[in-house]
Amino acid sequence: MFCSKLGCGIIVNKIDYLIKIIIMPKRAINLAKCHYENLASSHKHLPWLLVLFVFVNVFALSISSILPEGGSSFGVSAVKQAKAEGNDDGTVLLIHSDSTDGSVVFADDSTAGNGGAGHTITAVGNVHHEVDQKKFGATSMYFDGSGDYLSVPDSEDWDFGGGDFTIDFWVRRATVASHAYFYNQYKAGYDGVYLVAYALSHGKKLVFNVDNDGSFPWAISLLSTTTIEAGVWYHVAVSREGNVWRLFVNGVKEAEATNSLVLTDKTSNIGLGIGAWDFSSNPYYGHMDEMRVSKGVARWTS
Repeated sequence: MFCSKLGCGIIVNKIDYLIKIIIMPKRAINLAKCHYENLASSHKHLPWLLVLFVFVNVFALSISSILPEGGSSFGVSAVKQAKAEGNDDGTVLLIHSDSTDGSVVFADDSTAGNGGAGHTITAVGNVHHEVDQKKFGATSMYFDGSGDYLSVPDSEDWDFGGGDFTIDFWVRRATVASHAYFYNQYKAGYDGVYLVAYALSHGKKLVFNVDNDGSFPWAISLLSTTTIEAGVWYHVAVSREGNVWRLFVNGVKEAEATNSLVLTDKTSNIGLGIGAWDFSSNPYYGHMDEMRVSKGVARWTS
């Protein structure tokens, strides 16, 4: 039980309950049960306690399955994010960056990546884990804007074809002076899959570009309404569900397109944190956390 009969009796303020209902629903249930057991014999507390007990069970149970224990401070977007959480059979790349300060070892913790063995991740330049900024866990990935990137070998996991997929992660730019390529799998020219935050000179918007034929314009080009500013954490997600392609920022859908494009196998490494066309220009400067690629599942659809 969440608290002992001796300890739980000291928290009787109704406002405390309401706070716990919102931010810690599972604990609120246990706390209400504890009070009920302790105070059921007290006629003074019984009427409001019975009402509260019913309310807590109905309300908290209805949301406890989508909110993690301990609650959240991210509001509606956090609820949407919680629905999309998971490391399941569709997860083919997952970099938690829950490491130690300065470490240059990057692990793929995905369930299904590389047949369940996980992908080898190569750190290029000075990219490393850093404690100064992180969204979850102990560290995040830090790119210093001078040739840093992570490279993951080509795999059938990146061959999405005409199927569903999702790419999602947290990002915090250190500057908006240059383009920031968060994810790319490059083949040639306008033939690849790219997630880019534009520089100040181009409006600082997030863009997701996809094509096969190597020539402009892109078959799919989704542009955010949100500007990706420096010094702010953003959750970014792109997904394909059937023929519908979507881009999300902080859990909110900002762009959508319909296209039956079947992606060709790009037969090249994935670059994280740097991209452009050739893995050698527009290095990313900032932090990333919880990078995940999912194949066969559109985790974000609305």
